[in-house]
Amino acid sequence: MRKLYVLFIYLTIIGGCGTKKETKMEAENFIISNDTLISNVQEYYNKNLSKVEFEYILTIDFSQKEDTNIFVISYDMNLFALVNNPPLMYVKVDNKDIAIRYSLTQFLESSIKYQEQKLEEHLPTQFKMYKEQGEVPPPITFRNEVWVLKFKGNEFVSKDIMK
Repeated sequence: MRKLYVLFIYLTIIGGCGTKKETKMEAENFIISNDTLISNVQEYYNKNLSKVEFEYILTIDFSQKEDTNIFVISYDMNLFALVNNPPLMYVKVDNKDIAIRYSLTQFLESSIKYQEQKLEEHLPTQFKMYKEQGEVPPPITFRNEVWVLKFKGNEFVSKDIMK
């Protein structure tokens, strides 16, 4: 009996010294449900991206200041920006992927596989260079129009367009 007890303690200690199992949560197939936000995303796309011939990903940066939710609509055409500030998730509007970045990324992150899948899908040329060379290509210089939408709860408050 004593040998069984010692064996149990020994196995418990060895099991406790192993590597910590990583817990992951992946989010797919999310949609935006706020009609005002959706219509602004559609309008932004139609005005700035509907006829472009370069690789890009539509992005929404979300932040919160006191009781105000702030959504910044823009686009990224650089792998550099998406690798160094990776989106938390991708959502759909009119069957278009939109990268969502949020300050919670210090607590949550998407898997490398998911990030790479989306980067390869939206920036295939830069992603191929990244995989072949093992480093992120230098950023492309560009200036895009940025829309800043503010909501208090679900109530739309303001829209600022910065060029």
